[in-house]
Amino acid sequence: PERTVNVNVTRTPAAINDSVFGKLIIINLSAHTLSLYERDKLLAQFPVACGSPAYPTPVGQWKVTEKQRNPSWKNPGSAWAKSMPPYIPPGPGNPLGTRALATNMSGVLIHGTPSPWSIGQSVSHSCVRMYMKDVEQLFEMVEINIPVYVIKAAGNPGFDVTKKPFWQK
Repeated sequence: PERTVNVNVTRTPAAINDSVFGKLIIINLSAHTLSLYERDKLLAQFPVACGSPAYPTPVGQWKVTEKQRNPSWKNPGSAWAKSMPPYIPPGPGNPLGTRALATNMSGVLIHGTPSPWSIGQSVSHSCVRMYMKDVEQLFEMVEINIPVYVIKAAGNPGFDVTKKPFWQK
């Protein structure tokens, strides 16, 4: 004998809205690349320099907190900077170049560099250095609060991607 069972089905709304999946930056430390995505579409990819073994760029999920056009460099007081002046104004000789994206990684910026030889290497003091033309292009493509994922390598992020970052509520 055939039986029919009526089941009441209700729709459960998604826990998060689709609008949260917008642009994001992925910095791959082993490949020395910064990639800008809109959802799953690659918008741009740039070669970068990242932190040295002594001053590594921290892996994890971060965000851009400020955009600086023609930034000034302030001496952080670190051992590596003790022979440098307390302040370098915008212009030639400024180690941040023409654009800087501040992040919520303590003291870590994504910025231009007057040392193009460093791109493709792990030689910075934690910051992510870019060619001037590249950082100027990226600067115009991103907004404050864009997520920044710093990973060790493709397939090996180096952090638990299932956990919310400590700074996110």
